Amino acid sequence: MTAGVKVPIRYGPAMADMIDARDATLTRLLDDAAMLPPTALGPAEALRAHLRLADGGSAWMQGRLVVPLAELAELEPHLPDDGAPGLVVGLPRAGGALIGAIGSDLAALAPVLADDRVRVEAMQVGLVGTHAAQTIERLCDALDGAGVDASIPLAVEVAFADRPAGEVLATVDALAAGASRPLVAHTPAGVDTAGDTELAGLLIACAEAQVPLTLGAGLVDPLPTVDGGHHGLLNVVAAAVMAHRGARLDAVRSVLAVPPTRVRLGSGALILDEEVVESEWIAACREDLLTAIDCTDVPAAVAGLASMGAIEPSGERT
Repeated sequence: MTAGVKVPIRYGPAMADMIDARDATLTRLLDDAAMLPPTALGPAEALRAHLRLADGGSAWMQGRLVVPLAELAELEPHLPDDGAPGLVVGLPRAGGALIGAIGSDLAALAPVLADDRVRVEAMQVGLVGTHAAQTIERLCDALDGAGVDASIPLAVEVAFADRPAGEVLATVDALAAGASRPLVAHTPAGVDTAGDTELAGLLIACAEAQVPLTLGAGLVDPLPTVDGGHHGLLNVVAAAVMAHRGARLDAVRSVLAVPPTRVRLGSGALILDEEVVESEWIAACREDLLTAIDCTDVPAAVAGLASMGAIEPSGERT
């Protein structure tokens, strides 16, 4: 297994002033989660589609390939000798006796993980139960025992919808306390339909605790639906930037609620109604807070960005 942490998007102060807002917003933003519902492609088909995108004009927006642990062995034979994608491996839910089962599954997959083409760059896991700190510690011990490189980050699910704020903060605090490997917060699938207040609160909690965040599957369209029932990718990115800059809850929440006709992304800034989100702010947020979004249909996201004029239909910058 080739170890490696996803390379942060780093812009020095001078370069940040010149960076295109589209680059700051979209570079390596979309982790390819086509193996997850509702797309649910098989490993071989998902890999072929991922590699086609990697050869196209939208390659600069594409991140890693998300693969459930149970499908990793099926994916391995199809990986190319050169140019194999970085992988995010989704572990089964963890808690209690389930942690031992994860360790056993990883040990059984040792020959697969030893293949140099299997470039695991992160792992994701959902937690069972309310004792987040103890579960995270035990899970990290299990990963260490299975020989998973300690430099590979673990993205831990932070369930936040319909959950007491104290429990959400306890999980974020457990991640901030650290462990034997880098820790990242990760939202459950369905973040596109999360309540404005709950999602804004999570973004602020992670920003204040300095815990990096990846967003689970659900966000595909760059713009929200007209009825406000689904968040847009760009609104969520803007909300993360506002949280990273220390905005209050009402300000972060209001950005999430900006309608599609009032959202624009150009070279100079991401604009939502009267809120101008500058490129250097976005670059700093992408480096420190919002590292990636699991997208179950990357081609649809690219098409949506093209239809609003942010990029060319080919996926290249306009």
